[in-house]
Amino acid sequence: MGNCGIFCFDNSGNIDARTGPSRVDLSSLQTWMERRASNGGRANMKNYLFGILTLTLVLGCGGGDTPNEVENGVTQDTSEPRVTLDLGQPDSMSERDLADDPAGPLDITYTDDGLIQEVAPRDTAGEFGSFCQSNNDCFSGFCVPSEIGYICTMTCVANCPEGWDCKAVSLPDQDGIFVCLPNTDLSCEINAQCEAGTREVRPCGNCGEESRICTEYCKWMPWSQCSGEGVCRAGFDQEESCGFCGKKSRLCNETCGWDEWTACEGEGVCAAGAIEKEGCGQCGERSRNCTSECQWSEWSACTGAGVCVPGAKEGKACGNCGEQIRECTDACTWGEYGECTGQGECSAGDTVTESCGNCGERSRTCSQACRWGDWGACTGSGVCSPNATTKQSCGNCGTAIVTCQEDCKWGEPGQCTGEGECRPNAIDSQGCGNCGNQTRQCNAQCEWEAWSTCSGQGVCAPNSQTSQPCGNCGTAIVTCNSDCNWGPPGACTGQGVCGQGDNAPCNNCGTMQCNSQCQWGDCQIGTTDVYEENDTRETARAMPGITDKDEDATHLFANINPAFDEDWYSVFVKDDPLGRIDPWVQLSSVPAGQQYQLCVEYVCQENGNPPAKQCRTSYGGTVKLNFNVDGCHANCGMFCQNDSGTLIIQVKPLTAGSCESYRLDYGA
Repeated sequence: MGNCGIFCFDNSGNIDARTGPSRVDLSSLQTWMERRASNGGRANMKNYLFGILTLTLVLGCGGGDTPNEVENGVTQDTSEPRVTLDLGQPDSMSERDLADDPAGPLDITYTDDGLIQEVAPRDTAGEFGSFCQSNNDCFSGFCVPSEIGYICTMTCVANCPEGWDCKAVSLPDQDGIFVCLPNTDLSCEINAQCEAGTREVRPCGNCGEESRICTEYCKWMPWSQCSGEGVCRAGFDQEESCGFCGKKSRLCNETCGWDEWTACEGEGVCAAGAIEKEGCGQCGERSRNCTSECQWSEWSACTGAGVCVPGAKEGKACGNCGEQIRECTDACTWGEYGECTGQGECSAGDTVTESCGNCGERSRTCSQACRWGDWGACTGSGVCSPNATTKQSCGNCGTAIVTCQEDCKWGEPGQCTGEGECRPNAIDSQGCGNCGNQTRQCNAQCEWEAWSTCSGQGVCAPNSQTSQPCGNCGTAIVTCNSDCNWGPPGACTGQGVCGQGDNAPCNNCGTMQCNSQCQWGDCQIGTTDVYEENDTRETARAMPGITDKDEDATHLFANINPAFDEDWYSVFVKDDPLGRIDPWVQLSSVPAGQQYQLCVEYVCQENGNPPAKQCRTSYGGTVKLNFNVDGCHANCGMFCQNDSGTLIIQVKPLTAGSCESYRLDYGA
């Protein structure tokens, strides 16, 4: 193959514009030129020769212009735009656009000198400007893509009609040729999809938007990617655990961003699985566990207790009226007994004897206090030497002179003199304090020792009174009896309604605690839903609006708390054109044991006859209310079909309610 100009030649001299039967030679081009002149009706030989010369120059061998840049399937030349010819079939979109285009093919009018004067729609296929699918459809053998679709065209130098531009197109594996293609004005007139340069925007994703731009040929470019999206779907509710078995939640707002977390609700008093221990009894221990509901269990039984209180002491008798002491250790067990201390002179009850007088004998006995008593009388032979005198104790530490008789026995004692206050070892006692007692002992000199400490006292004075707490912050009067001990308490008066620190349920699913005055504190209402306060029709919570499309149907979860609290909602329902609107509301998942009534009223947007209000009661099952709203457009004109309106929804508890949620679905 030689050098290429506008058309590329193979070694046989044929032009390969498109594959298949579109291959033509110079004689074919000449015939085509003549036919074009004949169709014009005014062509002459001068114009014919000019066309042949033009084609010859254009087709002459020599290096053609080399494209400088290729962008979006269009090859750009330094002097003229150059379009790359697609040798395949037009795409299905182009075929559909051409088939539906009411303009039809284009008719060409020629001047007397053979130049194209006008291009107008016509029904003749294959002519210049008519739509085509392959090169075989065109008299010129050129079916090329353009901004209005695939069209039949012709080669050019500067002879394109008004509304057409002479542009270079590239042939596969060959140099380019110049052909007539519609300019932007003509393309816009035919396409007419949009105004060049305009931008269209629509919402997408999570509060994002996408856009498209109208090209200079008045055709829409593809939609851009969705941008500017938020982090969540508007209206979505997220919940997670917090604290001790508590819950918190947050709502995705209308700008697709998260609102702040709610406060942690429903917390317990401890961490699930925790164990608490404390001492009990005598060195014992007990424990309790935190349950899966974050509440303390009951205390276990006291284990490991000892036999005594640390530091306590006890004694036992030993030796001669002695005592041994032992002390309770820190482990609540008794230690060893100590040494025997405080022993007396002898063992109680023992008796000893000795000689006395005139071969007589006397004895003495060890007292219960382990001390020797006085010697007894001398017995045996005689008690004395005759005429011997002695002093004899008498009375209270007094003395009397006794003279020994001849029989070695003492005679009668003389007068008793020098007596004291009492008899040695005598014990005197008296009452003291609160039913107590104190004693004193007569010493060997027959004088009374000091009174002992008052012992054995009671805890109070007979008939005295005091008060003590009882019951729930109450008071009872206690009277001291005759043995100086407090008697049983009287009736408990002034009690409160609860025990300090007690907890009790209140107001459906709330809790309250008993305070230091044994009165119930305020009720902590517990978990409420996110739609409160919506207790009346006037404070009904406005929910996101819906249309009559089935996919717009949605639902919510809420609970009845506090007790007998009503929930009200309002939902605007838009009636889209040409669609039928059938509003409905459904109540389900009613907590076990509860009875809730669903009441719904439909308020027309326009003047009309709204349907009657409906109510149904759920005893745990699902109830659904359907509405015929055709009456809403009765007074808005012959062709008015706007049945838009607002659903006023009431969920009314017939029982106290529950912290568990019910489900409410609605759609149209």
